[in-house]
Amino acid sequence: MGDINQIEMIRAIEDLNREKISLINDSTTVENERKSRLLNEIRHFQINKLISHIAVRLRPKISVAPSNCNMPKEKEYSLAKLGDPSLKVAVYTCITGNYDSPKSPYVHFPNCEYYIVSDCVKPNGWKLLDIDKELITKYGASLANRYVKFHPDEFFSKSYDYAIYLDGNITPVSDLSVLTELIDKDIGLAFHKHCSRNKLSEEYIACINQHKGNPNRLKSQIELFKKEGLPDDFGLIEGNFYICDLKNSKAISLLHQCWDLLLKTEGGRDQIIWPYVLWKNNINFDSVATLGSNVWKNVKISVGKHN
Repeated sequence: MGDINQIEMIRAIEDLNREKISLINDSTTVENERKSRLLNEIRHFQINKLISHIAVRLRPKISVAPSNCNMPKEKEYSLAKLGDPSLKVAVYTCITGNYDSPKSPYVHFPNCEYYIVSDCVKPNGWKLLDIDKELITKYGASLANRYVKFHPDEFFSKSYDYAIYLDGNITPVSDLSVLTELIDKDIGLAFHKHCSRNKLSEEYIACINQHKGNPNRLKSQIELFKKEGLPDDFGLIEGNFYICDLKNSKAISLLHQCWDLLLKTEGGRDQIIWPYVLWKNNINFDSVATLGSNVWKNVKISVGKHN
């Protein structure tokens, strides 16, 4: 298949995914799903869920203005191509404790290998790497998952140039290896900006509302970060998708620092830790938030719901 046909194929795949994303995020679709979910909870008398919804409505609100797109269409179309064929890229996810059900990548592109590190799922189109049982014993399922997330060097540095991590609810749709072009070469890491927030204080409220992390630990670590001088509006990344240059020692060091701090603070939310790690290393937020402004609308992936 010639290069032009390959580009046409990739653009066709991404155009279809763009339409799907648009339909999913249509305000009418979102509202209908919300009403259907609420009616189902009432019909089946799922009292705990109903109480949870009421509690969320009574909590402090965050002004949310999600980015309408991930990146300008001109830039998006310029990336609708195959990545550098000389690069070896490991695309990987980690699922522990049946937290997610992996879906097979839409297309297996030639310079990417797709891995799932797990103790509990069928690979379903991914190459399975059994997670070290000692990690589960030592840290528990959730933290063992984070260990794999922050140590791609231990799994892939011998055979690959880049590692692309994605959460278990994300399915590769197009060639992700081309996104390595967006990495700052000095830093070696690339993330999406958070689609609707850039303040630690707002992320804390969101974590409380969504029952994520340890509330008291999160509050303590944010207070500590601010006391040291971290600006509240330094910026927030999305933690569910990132790219690492495995040959870049700074990138590996930043990932390990994030892991160490995750263990030390016991808050359980790396999205709150990343701003501090970047700021402490004198790294400008915009230097790493280069993959776009809304991971949910990235046409190269499909973001589903966690189990």
